[in-house]
Amino acid sequence: MTDPILSVKSLSKRYGDTVAVDDVSFDIENGEFFSFLGPSGCGKTTTLRMIAGFEKPTSGRIEMGGEDLTRVPPHIRDVSMVFQKFALFPNKTVGENVGFGLKMDRVPKDKRRKRIAEYLELVDMAGFENRDPTSLSGGQQQRVALARALITEPSILLLDEPLSSLDLKLRKNMRFELKRIQDELNTTFIYVTHDQDEALSMSDRILLLNEGQQEQIGSPQELYSRPVSQFAADFIGDTNIFHGRVAGTNGNVVDVEVDELATTLTDVRNIINAGEGDRVAVSIRPENIGLSDANLGRDVEGRIDSVTFYGNSTRLLVEINGEEVLVEIGGRAETVSLDQNESVYLGLDTEQAALLEA
Repeated sequence: MTDPILSVKSLSKRYGDTVAVDDVSFDIENGEFFSFLGPSGCGKTTTLRMIAGFEKPTSGRIEMGGEDLTRVPPHIRDVSMVFQKFALFPNKTVGENVGFGLKMDRVPKDKRRKRIAEYLELVDMAGFENRDPTSLSGGQQQRVALARALITEPSILLLDEPLSSLDLKLRKNMRFELKRIQDELNTTFIYVTHDQDEALSMSDRILLLNEGQQEQIGSPQELYSRPVSQFAADFIGDTNIFHGRVAGTNGNVVDVEVDELATTLTDVRNIINAGEGDRVAVSIRPENIGLSDANLGRDVEGRIDSVTFYGNSTRLLVEINGEEVLVEIGGRAETVSLDQNESVYLGLDTEQAALLEA
């Protein structure tokens, strides 16, 4: 494995008695799309700003290419940043905005003009050089900001919730565009978001933060399928979290007596090394719960509280012993009765369940 382009070691940031970032460590590989994900106030942007050099760490170390950058001024670091609010110069044309960094680096005017045209084409804004940025849509302004950040060819591009001010459809389109551009340039992207869909759809790896601390780091598939905590399971996608006690163990699987369902889930993968009698939690995604109008053996009986059709899937809330369980089934599921207040049986796929600390 090659050396990481960025190493963050035991990074912390305090503002008086407030701990914004608490002992966070990770490595980022060259060309990786790496995301910071978590709720508001969890330390995502503070961590990004420390990498950029806009904030000084209270403790810890930031290395880029093996060089200590912890106290290096922002303008010397080989990084660029795209801000949430675009931060375009209203008194400059689109071309002047995009080429601003090159002008500061004293790149000759003819070379600037050629590079500006290349990067505007990269972000699908060819021919906009002479436009006033205030006349552009939000999505177009974001593309201009992206071209301006990329034109100096930084080793790392930092993006602080760059799509949050766009409408939903435009955000989805821009996700594909950002990933396309990142793949085309093979530039390392570090992306801050509170939107799990953005992180899951674009990232090679995700760092999940919670109250300034590192909750989990891994691929989108790992975070979704194998969360390490109840917070991780609940924050990444939708899930049902049940609580109970380990009734027995058999190698690397356990049987769990689940309080909410008043039943035993068998053969749950024992990824936390729980022993008989231990209190545990079990996370099961809505799509890993089957629905039937007949008891097929180990099913749990419930009553449909609500049915919501989403086009390519249908979601149901099913009441079991006073608790609501979220179920998602593909399409219209016409073979199953979906009438409110109707009795149904749920089959829980324990092979896809995640065992968590209680």
